[in-house]
Amino acid sequence: MADTHIDYFEVFEYGEHFLYQSTQLVGLSKLVDIAEVQQLVDGTIKSVAAELEKAGVHRSDKRVDRKEAEDKTAHLRKEIERFHKHLGAVEGDAPIDAAAFFPGKKLGPVSAMKPADLAQKAGEILRGFAAPANDSLPDGATWKARIESAQAALVAALAGKETTAAAAIQASQGLAAAREAFLVAYNGVAKRLVLGLLASLDRKDELPIFFKDLQVNERRPAKTATAPAPAPTV
Repeated sequence: MADTHIDYFEVFEYGEHFLYQSTQLVGLSKLVDIAEVQQLVDGTIKSVAAELEKAGVHRSDKRVDRKEAEDKTAHLRKEIERFHKHLGAVEGDAPIDAAAFFPGKKLGPVSAMKPADLAQKAGEILRGFAAPANDSLPDGATWKARIESAQAALVAALAGKETTAAAAIQASQGLAAAREAFLVAYNGVAKRLVLGLLASLDRKDELPIFFKDLQVNERRPAKTATAPAPAPTV
């Protein structure tokens, strides 16, 4: 089953896996120039790395502690959910701009967000404190500090750091754009071209060899019997 939401750090894990594995496809067919596809994907990976550097996040040689990242993700998610409830409780008593924190005043799919995307969501929420109407938000300073702290701890865990300097990731529109460019190159171009190449060689079932995200099973254990899971999407 495919990984349906590739985060900033998985760009490197999945992208570099593709670059390594796809070398065996170079020259197999004139239908697809795999070297050109590799160059496209590699360029977008480097763009993400450059934007992370600008945000003060450096790729660590130390493997990220997944349990720590999961714990920090859960904590930030709870803080966001609690803050959303807080806004609902005080909105009628104070002239605040709740939509500056949550578009449409809705919590959104925070429960399904990957860690890096949740960190970015927290950054969007934090920018809501700059709205003039929110100067009067009850306990606003306290909530801002709580969300900033939880977000910084998560980003630091993702970056393999012991410092919270990586919190600058929250304001990087360039990083979001670079990740989107990678997704277009990886999902929209490389997967389709490699699938076509493999189909011409009668090897379609080998697609997951080249795209590691297709090897990821994100399904949660079902409580009751359900219909079979959908086939991997490309």
